[in-house]
Amino acid sequence: MRYLFALSILFGVAACGGNVETRVSSAGETKIAGLIYQLPETSDQEKADNLNARRLLVAALAQRDIRRADTAPVLLQITLSQRAADLGLKKGEGDKATVIAAPKEKKPFQSCKDTEYRLGIRLSKISDGSLIYAGDAAEYHCKATFSEALPAMIDAIISDMGGPRGDKTLSRRGKE
Repeated sequence: MRYLFALSILFGVAACGGNVETRVSSAGETKIAGLIYQLPETSDQEKADNLNARRLLVAALAQRDIRRADTAPVLLQITLSQRAADLGLKKGEGDKATVIAAPKEKKPFQSCKDTEYRLGIRLSKISDGSLIYAGDAAEYHCKATFSEALPAMIDAIISDMGGPRGDKTLSRRGKE
């Protein structure tokens, strides 16, 4: 009986903690150090997660010698989104529909539903809109909040800026 109880505790902990996968997608130039950027004049949403993401990103970019100014030739756009992970997303209709995000199944013994958190950044030239860098990071979480997931997603995007390589998956220990 003791072994059964210990095994159930082990599975319960495994379902809510452990490895968190960060899915990163990036494109753009490889030499972007020394850039000076500006943020949009007005923000659509002044929610806590948006303000937190902006603050963390500005600080992380400054450490890579990418600086913010009131007026600059480059625009930094930040997007945050979240969805119930068991909902899939498709683009198009009928036979031509393509899956953007497949629904995620619960892990065995998982006690709560996952939410997908997604952070995207775009650096583009204001003069012609051409892309300098685009990076997206997404994670599934059962217990963690968006604010708790943001620092790791920002680190993943910022770390990738020196050499954008398309799609990759990183693994880290964290609150699921």
